[in-house]
Amino acid sequence: MIDGAMPDPGIQVRPATRDDFESIDRIAGANGEPTTAPRWPGYLYLDHLLAEATLLVAERDGAIIGYAGAAVVGGPRPAAHVTDLFVDPEAYGQGAGGRLLRGLFEAVDVADWTTSSSADPRALTLYARSGMQPVWPILYLEAPLTLPVPDTAAEWWPGRAKSGEVGPGDTSALELTWSGRDFAAHYRHWASRPGGVAFRVEVDGRAVAVGAVRDGRMGPGRVLDHLAIAPDADPRLALVTALRSTPVRTPSPQPDPAARLRFTLGGPHPAVALLLALGCRITDHDTFCTTAPELVDPARVVPDPSFG
Repeated sequence: MIDGAMPDPGIQVRPATRDDFESIDRIAGANGEPTTAPRWPGYLYLDHLLAEATLLVAERDGAIIGYAGAAVVGGPRPAAHVTDLFVDPEAYGQGAGGRLLRGLFEAVDVADWTTSSSADPRALTLYARSGMQPVWPILYLEAPLTLPVPDTAAEWWPGRAKSGEVGPGDTSALELTWSGRDFAAHYRHWASRPGGVAFRVEVDGRAVAVGAVRDGRMGPGRVLDHLAIAPDADPRLALVTALRSTPVRTPSPQPDPAARLRFTLGGPHPAVALLLALGCRITDHDTFCTTAPELVDPARVVPDPSFG
């Protein structure tokens, strides 16, 4: 939750420290987005933000009333992604959200910005006023761990496809070649999560996708954190092949009847209708906002809402 009200002059914004994590997690939980989880060790997510991103808190009278983060995706055209922007519900309407967003803009020296906005009108208003245009929905999908074979696959899949775990550096290097976006620090984080691996999918020896997958943090199943699709691959078939790949389908430590696969997808992705026909269902949605709509091709990425 963020707001666009005139800021309270008593609100101060400063860099976060690890001593702030308990307050940050309390505020995140109050907004339905806890940073900790039963299946995650300690402050895994916040530790990554503190080490590899910019993490700010807003204070009033010595009490933390909000926090925000921004992580840079490197490459020839670096961009910052607003990872989090949440305010204590008791401080809504007092301008802390706007102060935090301005603090991120001042702290991170890049021209291009992206974020995954909630459906809250105040959030979309603040991002749009800041220059981040709402461009397409981000769909949250849930699927059986094993999708059926699509009729459209013909002979292309699955007999000629193979997949396997590779190093985070290899996946990020290949994605950088394909898209010009460098997720190296985030691939290391994704692979460090419980059950996490970076992986590569090939057809006839040619890479068609790279990504990162891990165990669910709130319950059984797998979560595809991020996937990049090669620019010369059919985005529908490459995505379905990746979703059926061994790294994605293999639960840890053992199968569970309730286990599901969860991932996000841009609304314009050409595989949306196919995936729904194969048994996926939409469980929620956000809005992708950016200062540069051409920066991200929604047909070539499964985005992590936290990092882009």
